Amino acid sequence: MQTVINEIKASSLNLAIKTNNNKIIDNIILVPFEPFVLDPSPWVEKIATFLGTKTTNRTKKALKNQMCPRKQIHIGKGKAGYGWNKDNLKLSEKDDFKRRLQFIKKESSSDAFT
Repeated sequence: MQTVINEIKASSLNLAIKTNNNKIIDNIILVPFEPFVLDPSPWVEKIATFLGTKTTNRTKKALKNQMCPRKQIHIGKGKAGYGWNKDNLKLSEKDDFKRRLQFIKKESSSDAFT
C-alpha cells in the first residue's frame, strides 16, 4: 500500500504540474475512478478520441469484465490483498469508504497521509 501511495505522489502528472511542463500535461488524461465506473461511456469516448481510435466490441467486453457501468462504485472486482471480500458487497458506499480508509491507514505509514 505504501508503494502505491508513493507512486501516486511521484507520478509524472505531479512532476509536470510542478515543472509546468505542458508537453507532459498535454499527453495525460485524468480519468476519475468514481465517475468512470458509474458512467464509462463519455470517458471511453474521450480516451478513444485522444488516441485517434474507435471503441469496439472488445472495449465493451473489457468494460463488462470490469463490471462497468456499476450501480455503486465499490461493486466491482476485488482482491483479497486490498481488503476485499464478498461481505463488502452488502455495504453502503459510505460504509465501504470508511472500511477502505481504515484498511489503507492500517497498511501504510503515517507519512503517506502528509
